[in-house]
Order: sequence, then structure tokens, then C-alpha cells
Amino acid sequence: MITQFLGVLITQFLGVTITQFLGVMITQFLGEIIAWFLGVMITQFLGVMIMQFLGVMITQLLGVMITQFVGEMIAWFLGVMITQFLGAIITQFLGALITQFLGVMITQFVGVMIAWFLGVMITLFLDVMITQFPGVMITQFPGVMITQFLGVMITQFLGVMINLFLEVMIMQFLGVMITLFLEVTITQILGVRSTDFWE
Repeated sequence: MITQFLGVLITQFLGVTITQFLGVMITQFLGEIIAWFLGVMITQFLGVMIMQFLGVMITQLLGVMITQFVGEMIAWFLGVMITQFLGAIITQFLGALITQFLGVMITQFVGVMIAWFLGVMITLFLDVMITQFPGVMITQFPGVMITQFLGVMITQFLGVMINLFLEVMIMQFLGVMITLFLEVTITQILGVRSTDFWE
């Protein structure tokens, strides 16, 4: 009785306890970790980044550029200058701005973000999950993820965005504006003055 009772009790209790406990813990824990990581990190990060970046850049850049630039240009250039200058601006400025600015921004931003995001996330995830998972997963995972993710994200993202924005906007915008302004102003003023003079 004792041996059979203890044998049945130990085998069934330990078997059921170990299998159910480990099965439930592993499946639920891994399921919650994977679901949280995929759901929260990817959806919120990509959603917030895309919505804020595109919304702020499009609304502020286009709003300020259209209102100030068009208003000052129309008030300054009158008559023949308006039609010809706007024609040159629309064809050359928009073409250069769209191709150069969007091309540089999309290629560099997407390339840097994808490479950085995949590299940092894979290394952090593998490092934390594989090396620290058995003993220190619960205590160190939130701290490591938050501190490293926020630190790397803020420094690299702001650095890349500031460098790209300043480089592309200042160099391309000033270059295009100066060349267009000098070309259109000099050629049109000389053309109008010479035609008026000869007439």
C-alpha cells in the first residue's frame, strides 16, 4: 500500500504538476512576451513614428512654404515676372525638391531606420532572451529594454533626422533658391528693361 500509494502519488502529482505548470507557464509567458513585443512595439512605434513624422513634416513644411513663399513672391514680382517666375519655380524648384529631398530622405531615413532597428532589436532581444532569460529575465528585461531602446532611439534618431534635415533643406533649398532667384531676376529684369528701352 505504501509503495503503491507513494508511487502513484509521486508520479501522478509530479507528472501532472510539472507538465501542466511548465506547459502553462511557458506557453502563456512566451505568448504574452511575443504578443506584447509584436503588438505594442511594432504597432505603437511604427504608428506613432509614421503619423507624427509625416503629419508634422507635411503640414508644417508645406504650410509654411506655401503661405510665406507664395505670398512674398506674388507681392514682389508683378506682371510678367509673376507668370515666368512661377513657371520656373514650379518646374525647377518642385522637381528638384521632390526628387532630391524625397529621394535622400526616403533612402537614408528608411535605410538607417531599418538597419538600426533590426540590428538593435535583434541584438538586444537575442542578448536579453538567450543570456539573461533563465535567471534575470523578469528584473532586467524592462530596464534594459527601456533604457537602451530610449537612449539609442533618441540619440540616433535625432542625430540622423537633424543631419538629414539640415543638410538637405539648407543645401538644396538655398542652392535652388539662389540659382533660381539670380537666374530669373537677372534674365527677366535685363530682358524687360532692354525691350522697354528699345521700344
